Amino acid sequence: MRRSWEKVDFESVRNQSALVCNCRHEELVQLLEIEFVALLDSLPKTTEPVREVMTWADKCCDRLMGSNRIHNNSEDRGSMSSRSILIRWGYVTSQVMRDLVRFVVIPSLQVIDFCRPFVVTPPSAPSKS
Repeated sequence: MRRSWEKVDFESVRNQSALVCNCRHEELVQLLEIEFVALLDSLPKTTEPVREVMTWADKCCDRLMGSNRIHNNSEDRGSMSSRSILIRWGYVTSQVMRDLVRFVVIPSLQVIDFCRPFVVTPPSAPSKS
């Protein structure tokens, strides 16, 4: 996962996320390129990796929501509503997944394409005329 994560085009993710849903570059760098990488590095050392990921996600939400979680204020640049975080998180995740899938699917398709000449197809049934 770590090697695939390093191949993600984070500049493209940041730029598209900023244009589409007004995500802040600094927060995306911190979350995706620093904190999540550190999380990935720590997962092999823990006995409860799912709990570690959930704890990290909770901390992200707490930080992004800021005082909104307590006071339910209108959204400002310092904090976001839970709906806003969910929409933005979904979009950013889709952009990252697009890149990650490209690293898995394209090589797989290349292997399939390479093997195609070697695959023996069964003879077709005689056609009725």
